[in-house]
Amino acid sequence: MLIAMQDFTLFNRILVDNLPVWEENNMHYHVYQKVTLCDFNNELLTEVLYYHGEYSLPLVSPGVTFITPALGLKKFEVVEDHRLEPQRYRVADIEVNLLEKKGITKVFLDPITLIVGQHDIGEFSE
Repeated sequence: MLIAMQDFTLFNRILVDNLPVWEENNMHYHVYQKVTLCDFNNELLTEVLYYHGEYSLPLVSPGVTFITPALGLKKFEVVEDHRLEPQRYRVADIEVNLLEKKGITKVFLDPITLIVGQHDIGEFSE
């Protein structure tokens, strides 16, 4: 029984060493959102994976809501549109890469569609 307990402790130590870095009970998350760019006829122009940034947060699970700046277009580049009110998006998926030593955790928010010409924020907007 003692040998089995030591093996279990060793297994837990290996498992914990491969988890993402914890700081003050928080994990580091990279937050992404799929953005589909369409024209006025709803024809697909391109799809972009927008990177919201890296955040240190407590445990996140699918269904949790993130409040982020609204997104808009500057030419064909997806940017934050601070003229609009912040938007609420639910976590659609979480991906943990166990192949890397630190185990990067990616959070994917619900996808959105932006229409070129309608969601443009202007060339000189910040």
